[in-house]
Amino acid sequence: MDSFMSMGEVCAFFSVSRTTIGRWENELGFPRRVHFGRVFASTDRLGRKKRSNCHAKFCKAAVLEWAQERIDQRLQPLNEDEDE
Repeated sequence: MDSFMSMGEVCAFFSVSRTTIGRWENELGFPRRVHFGRVFASTDRLGRKKRSNCHAKFCKAAVLEWAQERIDQRLQPLNEDEDE
């Protein structure tokens, strides 16, 4: 299972919380989770919908590619200044 990362591994890799990963998925184009097994719709104790009874992982190659794109975007202005 080398080609997939768990939520805990992704959080540790970026040193962020699960909430931040969810925010990145919704707002910054972070790779979506891949759900393994049947997904049963259920609700938590507050009545919110959630997915349960399955394992969710992230494609490692997609996560690393996303991270590299973000690094490249941050370095781009520095590279343009060197060309002048």
